[in-house]
Amino acid sequence: MEETAEQAEVTERLLACANSIARTNFSMGPGEDIPLEAFQLDSLSLFAFLVEVEKSFGIDFDEALLNIENLPTIRTTAAFIASKMPAGIASKMPEGIASKTPAPPRPPE
Repeated sequence: MEETAEQAEVTERLLACANSIARTNFSMGPGEDIPLEAFQLDSLSLFAFLVEVEKSFGIDFDEALLNIENLPTIRTTAAFIASKMPAGIASKMPEGIASKTPAPPRPPE
């Protein structure tokens, strides 16, 4: 199934959120996907990512989803977000905080 323009917008903004929190610079072409594991989010940065996504898209995650195994990739997570939003809303939302707020520093490994 081909991605709609709204789904593509959600995917792009979600990728920006993940890159912001993880301090990465991943990009995806049409039909490509990135596992969330690639961002190496620990429990605190995963929580920060989910909070940023909730603020950016105006949605709330169910507690059952607060586990990286339940949201395995950028596109599956974007599809979930798009399903929680009223039709046409993604393109009307202001840019999320992903582009405005630097990510907190990651602890040394």
